[in-house]
Amino acid sequence: MKCLYFIRHGESKANTDGVWGANTHLTDEGVQQAKKAARHAKEKGLTFNLIMSSPAVRAHDTAYEVALATGYPIENIVLLDDIKERHFGELEDTKVPDGIVSIHKKDETYIEKFRDVESMATLQRRADKVLAMLKARPEDNILIASHAAFGRALRRAVNAIPYTVSETEFTQIPNAEIIKLI
Repeated sequence: MKCLYFIRHGESKANTDGVWGANTHLTDEGVQQAKKAARHAKEKGLTFNLIMSSPAVRAHDTAYEVALATGYPIENIVLLDDIKERHFGELEDTKVPDGIVSIHKKDETYIEKFRDVESMATLQRRADKVLAMLKARPEDNILIASHAAFGRALRRAVNAIPYTVSETEFTQIPNAEIIKLI
């Protein structure tokens, strides 16, 4: 693998509603963001030998737009459960309380006190496993369309940074922006 790119899905209904991890569609703005990212990829001459997407509709719809613009066969987009968003347990599909947001930005393990939330350790193992699998693949240019928490975990895996090392400042991954990881 020579190049690994990551794109977080465009703005979703869950983003605008402030809901944890719901499997919602892109908003009209999210569709426009995905199309803009796709145009930028085409303008930069990016091509992909492999596009993998989370099975969540918002990620797949984003991958679809990039594939369409860059000439990647849309029927070849690979859906992969291992790149889905972190599971938020009892918080899933619920409104994010304001107080938790500021704490979560400083410590992503904070929400593990809620029932059935996927631990950061488990999320990081998933990202490490995906990175190892991608490195073993023959494709030169790979795009992963996924979610913010998984994207941060994948970025940590690429840079060999343990999830226990807190970032000085929470680095949010913007919606629908293609980022080169390797």
